[in-house]
Amino acid sequence: MLENLYKQGIKTPSAEEIQQITARLRVYGHIEGKNVFYWFQNHKARQRQKQKQDNMAYFNRLLHRPHPIYPSPPIYPN
Repeated sequence: MLENLYKQGIKTPSAEEIQQITARLRVYGHIEGKNVFYWFQNHKARQRQKQKQDNMAYFNRLLHRPHPIYPSPPIYPN
């Protein structure tokens, strides 16, 4: 449920949204608003970290890919 809310665009829920989410999750057991707050905070941090790692891997692939070999230009005597 939390993952779905995150994918729908709720990245930083308001205090009211946290209360509503917490109430919906209580059917599964004991949970507090701070658990919901920290889940979103941690998830957002992990997403940023993953994006940073993905970007670094992409640029490393670009830097370390084999470069095409171009033929040398012909040398003409003067």
